[in-house]
Amino acid sequence: MADLDVATLTSVRRLIVIAAIWGEGQPPARAMRAYEELMAEGAPRLDGALFSFLALGDTAYTEFCATDQAPDARLEALGGQRIAERVDCDIDFAEPAGCWIEMTLKALVPSEKASHSRIIPVDFGTKAAGSVDLGPVEAEIIELVELNSSQSEKETIHIELSFDGAAPSYNPGDSLEIYPKNDASYVDDLLQAAGLSLDAALRVELTNGRDVTTLSLKTIENYAASTGNQ
Repeated sequence: MADLDVATLTSVRRLIVIAAIWGEGQPPARAMRAYEELMAEGAPRLDGALFSFLALGDTAYTEFCATDQAPDARLEALGGQRIAERVDCDIDFAEPAGCWIEMTLKALVPSEKASHSRIIPVDFGTKAAGSVDLGPVEAEIIELVELNSSQSEKETIHIELSFDGAAPSYNPGDSLEIYPKNDASYVDDLLQAAGLSLDAALRVELTNGRDVTTLSLKTIENYAASTGNQ
C-alpha cells in the first residue's frame, strides 16, 4: 500500500489487498496516501478486475477493521469483481487468514491450471540470516500516546524515541524489548523511608526490576493482608 500507484490499477486484472488498521481504526501512515486516492472521486475504474481483501485488526479497538471495510466496498463500487469475501482478522489471525488465502488462490487459479511449483512456502519463525542482536540501546521517550479508547480494557501505547546519534536499523515486524530504569534519587528516597538505605542488592532490584511508582490494587490488597488493616 505504501508503494501503490492507484492510477495503475486500471491495468490490473487480479488484485489482492492485505491491509491493517492503526489507532482507533485509521489507516497506517504509510498506507494513508493510497487509501485517500482510492476513496477519492477521481479514483480509476476497475471494471472486470478480480479482487479479494484481507483485513487485519484488533477487537480491542472501538472501530474493528472499519477502515478496511470502506476500501473493500469501494473496490466493488469501482467495478471490481469480488472473488472471495473479505475476512476481518483479530489478533489470532493465522487460521482465518489461512482460509482466506486458500479461497483466494482457488478463485484466482482454477485447480486444473494450478501449479504447486509456483506456491512458495515461507517459514516466518526462522531468524533471518545476518540479523544482529544489538542488545540494550539507550533512547529518550519524546512522545507517549494511549491508542485505546476509554471503553477498552486493553492498554496499547504509541511511543516515539529519540536516539543519541543514528537510530538503530529497524524493519516492520522486528521485535523490541524495553529495559526501563527507575529514577535513582526516587529509589534512594524510597529506601531511606523504609529504613533500608544500606541494602545495595535491593537498590539494584528496585532500580532495574520493579515498578515502584504505581500503587496498584494488588499492592494495596497485599499491604492490607500483611498488616491486618482492612
